[in-house]
Amino acid sequence: LWKGRVEVGGFISEGNSDLKGLTAIVDLQREGLRWRHKFRLQADYQESADVTTRERYLFSYEPNYKIDDGAYIYGAALAESDRFLGYDSRFSLSAGAGYGVIREPSVTLNVDLGPAFRET
Repeated sequence: LWKGRVEVGGFISEGNSDLKGLTAIVDLQREGLRWRHKFRLQADYQESADVTTRERYLFSYEPNYKIDDGAYIYGAALAESDRFLGYDSRFSLSAGAGYGVIREPSVTLNVDLGPAFRET
């Protein structure tokens, strides 16, 4: 019932400029008869000459309750940090209804409608 992907990468460059970086992504989805759960974890870090030049962290969770083959209600929670984009922490919550307009093996299009709250 679970499917997803895990990506881990990194690099070290020495010479005229010393660079180090690490990135990791965990993207999981569980599909049940009535419920779908989506989880995402992401971390991205880079430094140049021992100075941090990129630092981004993200966690999201989205439960969906399927009403029928196309319609569903959802909730979503997101927490992220990216001080180089100007915020140490940002939190978002939303809930609403959605519909799967296109559901093909290679293409998916969902339309969601609902209010959201964000605190930065």
